[in-house]
Amino acid sequence: MAGRPVLRVVAAVVGAGVLAAGCGGAAEPLPTAPAVALRAQEYSPPVTTGGAAAAPLASAAPSAAASAPAPPAPAATAAPTPPPSAPPAPVAAGSDVGPPDLYPFSCDDSEAAVAASGAPHVAAGSGAVYVGAEQVAGDNQDPRVVRFDGGRQVWCRDDLETSGDDGRAYGLLWSGDALYVAVSAVGTQGDPDGDLRRYTGSGWLTSYADASPGGGGGAKASVVVRLDPATGAGVTGTWLTAVTADGRTNSLIVTSLVTEGGAVVVGTDAWYSPRGADRRPLSCTGGSPFPTTYTFTPDLDAVLDVRSRGCTRR
Repeated sequence: MAGRPVLRVVAAVVGAGVLAAGCGGAAEPLPTAPAVALRAQEYSPPVTTGGAAAAPLASAAPSAAASAPAPPAPAATAAPTPPPSAPPAPVAAGSDVGPPDLYPFSCDDSEAAVAASGAPHVAAGSGAVYVGAEQVAGDNQDPRVVRFDGGRQVWCRDDLETSGDDGRAYGLLWSGDALYVAVSAVGTQGDPDGDLRRYTGSGWLTSYADASPGGGGGAKASVVVRLDPATGAGVTGTWLTAVTADGRTNSLIVTSLVTEGGAVVVGTDAWYSPRGADRRPLSCTGGSPFPTTYTFTPDLDAVLDVRSRGCTRR
């Protein structure tokens, strides 16, 4: 139903305490038509006595009751007509992270159009928050984050990143009082005022090439940004990158976002090699990607713990 919110976590946003910790807002089940039991008329054979058939009854004029037609069987109750298709139900745990694909929508789109893009989304009270991107040039996409309430747009952010970088929002988390979004980036940056660096100045990694002595390299990295749930404006954030053997930035994709005891836990797939809490590359055996989990402070300015399959500190 295009006018109703929907929402695909573990919990999501808007206005402190506005978002539901789960993804409520799933469409109510349709009423079920009452069952109608149809029973066949029973047949009673002629009664016999002592093995002989009973004598036929004497002919008599038919009575009015006998000649009256049988009352019609009650008509079955028709099943109610289902309502128009609604957007997909929100994810139930307050977090939804998809692959870093393009979920295309603009701030001019209705909720039904946004939902049809397959955009990751979480419940927001009586509405929902969605993330995706808009194709703004031939090879340039900019992230989009929008909140609807009762089918009405509350806010939409098209200014989080407006540079030449290829940025796509592809995951989000409602922590109970804050909204976090995951955005991909490939490092094509210009003025910091037009990209995600203006939110990551105090982050664990402040830029695409931070702690990469060999510089960038065009690999697809990620940024996690904390947003103001009342307006969707960026507040703080951090970059998440891996590092190659020669010290250049390597690819890292966010695969999950959850909260544990107030901390923000970010699951990732990192290509050789993921970083430790000290931002230095880990020593890894096996092939990429390496599943790596980072536990952050709520403001994303420090890593409390790192766990990586197949990797250890050097």
